[in-house]
Amino acid sequence: MAIYHASTKPIARSAGRSAVAAAAYRAGVALVDARTGLVHDYTRKGGVQHTEILTPGGLGVERNALWDAAEQAEKRKDARTAREWVVAMPAELSAAQRTDLARDFAQALVERYGVAVDFAVHAPDKEGDNRNHHAHLLTTTRQVSLGPDGGLVFGDKSHIELSDKKRREMDLVAAADEVRAVRELWEHTANAALERAGVDARIDARSLQAQGIDREASQHLGPVASEMERRGKVSDRGDGNREVQANNARRAALSAEIIDLQAERARVEHEAEAQRQREAVAKAERERQQRDTETAAEQWPGIRHPDKPHWQVYRERVLTDTYNREVGEALGQWVKVERVEHGLRIHNKQMDLTDHGDRVTAGKGGTQQEIDAMLQIARAKGWERLDLTGSREFQERAGAAGLAAGFDLADAELKASILETQGKDRASREKAIAEIMATIDIQKADSFDRRIVALQDAAIPVSDESRRLARQDALRKWEGKQDKDWLRAAKGAGGWNALRKQYQAEYDRASTGLLSWTPARRHEAARLDGQLKQLDSLLAERKRSADAAELALDEKHEAAAQFWARVSPHLDAARERFQERHQVWKENEEVRERGERRRKLLDFAKALRADPDARMDIGPAYRAAGYQLQEQKDGKKAWVYPHDDLQDERLEIKQTRKEWDTRKRERLERERQAAEALAERERREAEAASAAFLEPRPGQDADRQPDWISGAPRKAPSRWQQWREQTLSERYGDDLAGRAAQEDWYIRMRPDLGGLNIQVRTHTGKMEVVDSGDAIRAEQGKADIPLMLDMAGAHGWTTLDITGAEEFRQSAAAAALQRGFSLTDKELEKAARQRIEQERKKRQAELAKQQQRRRQPPQRGPGIGDE
Repeated sequence: MAIYHASTKPIARSAGRSAVAAAAYRAGVALVDARTGLVHDYTRKGGVQHTEILTPGGLGVERNALWDAAEQAEKRKDARTAREWVVAMPAELSAAQRTDLARDFAQALVERYGVAVDFAVHAPDKEGDNRNHHAHLLTTTRQVSLGPDGGLVFGDKSHIELSDKKRREMDLVAAADEVRAVRELWEHTANAALERAGVDARIDARSLQAQGIDREASQHLGPVASEMERRGKVSDRGDGNREVQANNARRAALSAEIIDLQAERARVEHEAEAQRQREAVAKAERERQQRDTETAAEQWPGIRHPDKPHWQVYRERVLTDTYNREVGEALGQWVKVERVEHGLRIHNKQMDLTDHGDRVTAGKGGTQQEIDAMLQIARAKGWERLDLTGSREFQERAGAAGLAAGFDLADAELKASILETQGKDRASREKAIAEIMATIDIQKADSFDRRIVALQDAAIPVSDESRRLARQDALRKWEGKQDKDWLRAAKGAGGWNALRKQYQAEYDRASTGLLSWTPARRHEAARLDGQLKQLDSLLAERKRSADAAELALDEKHEAAAQFWARVSPHLDAARERFQERHQVWKENEEVRERGERRRKLLDFAKALRADPDARMDIGPAYRAAGYQLQEQKDGKKAWVYPHDDLQDERLEIKQTRKEWDTRKRERLERERQAAEALAERERREAEAASAAFLEPRPGQDADRQPDWISGAPRKAPSRWQQWREQTLSERYGDDLAGRAAQEDWYIRMRPDLGGLNIQVRTHTGKMEVVDSGDAIRAEQGKADIPLMLDMAGAHGWTTLDITGAEEFRQSAAAAALQRGFSLTDKELEKAARQRIEQERKKRQAELAKQQQRRRQPPQRGPGIGDE
């Protein structure tokens, strides 16, 4: 008896799964995941009878390359990279017939969705059911096609992977209906194979109830439960299946009992009538239990029930009948609907609305969810004007939302207040945008991002270290304006406070016993008192200067924080404004450059007419004007302008070019003949000098060449080195190509790794990266970060998306910010800037300690004669 089974499930990164690992397990081979670097080896797995890959157009592709490309095509961390279909193969077919059946079903999936299919036919487990022949079909989630280079190109998502919303926009059925259609496709394909093989058995995708079979369905055990049952352990699904078998046996016994009772109906009429009533009740209960059991059986893991729950259908029907289909679909899944005495109540945890017919009231204080739902209901009722009641705050929020949705307000004063507030908000928004744009260079594409980073840094609270540095800077400026005598006295005393103590001590000594002193002593004490007062005045001024610097720093930060708080809500609008103005500037710059090229062409033509004998080179002038040197069909090369907006200037130059070329050829021929004559004369002179130089010395054999003469030629670069220089120059520029030649980089094209593999060995270790064009992957980890940033700069990237281990992301983010890049992950960028700031403060503290140690006088050790 053939058994029907066809299920599907996605291979998603959110579940920690990999398409490469899934393909390796299904095919029983070893594959390398280029994205993670892991090796998935399942070569010891048995039971794999046949594996094959089918693609649109029948293009052959290697398994590892196919699934590596499928992984590289997805950028999201929770992306679905593959989809698996598992089908039960009829045991009545031979091994070859089962392989043909799996191939037919895989080809049907290829033609239906335009994807690549990697299928594997598995034999039953040795210890399980020997009829459990099955096949795994692993499909890509994106459509594949043949590229210009003969390889596979991944395109858009296949329509089975789209959401129901997008499928409705494309006039497609829901995803659940699509899965049901594929299950029916497997039914038709398998039955056609059974018919060709002359087997009477058939499979049916419908449920037992739809087939009219009075039997309870069993559950699919799965790999875990099957392994437990083979080891003699019980499982929940195994117990459920045994219970189902017992119920089916009891149901068969009851059926036999019903037949016997019907046979006795003619003998005992009254007993037969009572029995029929009991049987009717029992049958209704069994049918109810059967429906519940089948509904539960269709909700196994991996199965999607095509119908909505009955409660959702009821709510949507009530809302649709009361309002319209749009309100029913929008609210039916998320709210409870109750018909109350005074209207219709619609509520959940976030909202509680009551529709009284002529008004709608909110029971949770007017939350945003309630306002949105009230506007949907008002639109469905056909209201065009709203009369709002409640708190002033609710009326303002609901009124603003209603005006934005196209409603009018009955309260003219409220409407005017809302419009006035919105006008002020728009004016504040335009002012904030103007303040941001005033300090941005429209000509630079990254000027906006740099300005935002500067604003964020300025709005960071002032630290104690910043205050200390501000005070130190203010004190240095103050000392630069003071009397040199006071500065020398302060340095000699060891600081201003020490100088103050020294003057105070001198004054105290001079003022002791002042009445008994001579006038000279009194004069000295008065002088010291004046000096002390002057010093106190200097110290007070010094403190005021430092306090003023700290106060200015706090005011500057407060102003920056207020500015950031005012402009930050409008950053998206300012960014759009900047991009529009930058685009306009680019277009104007192109127009200006086109005019400049036109002017250069005209100047060049005038120069040719004025002085046709001038020794001018046409190449630089043509290149400056935008021409390109192209090879023609006849093998000759000609200067060609890629655009047609300067045809008049081209014709004007061509009129004088022929004459100029003729004179140039004559001049070049004369120069060539003169150069050949000079070379011939130099050659004869060199031969004569060499003959005289190689004359044998006295006593030396005339046939012997001197052993100290060497003519070894310089080694020319190999073809691989020339390819390396050309490849790197085209991709990154001459700077990186020259560096590769100096440091002897090793490069190679690795399609299996996703792009160009570059290896660099330095005195500190090895760097190795893979450049796939839109991303650069590190093979060694943090050691590859400098090389990756060099390549990113050569690509012209300004914003980087860093993924990988957390330690690697933090190190790469810090290095990228120091190189002037910005990051897409703003939280990572913020953490990296904090890390950079901490390291900077640490270095400053260490530098300050070193400077302090250098300023301290060396400690003199004990010498001879010291006690």
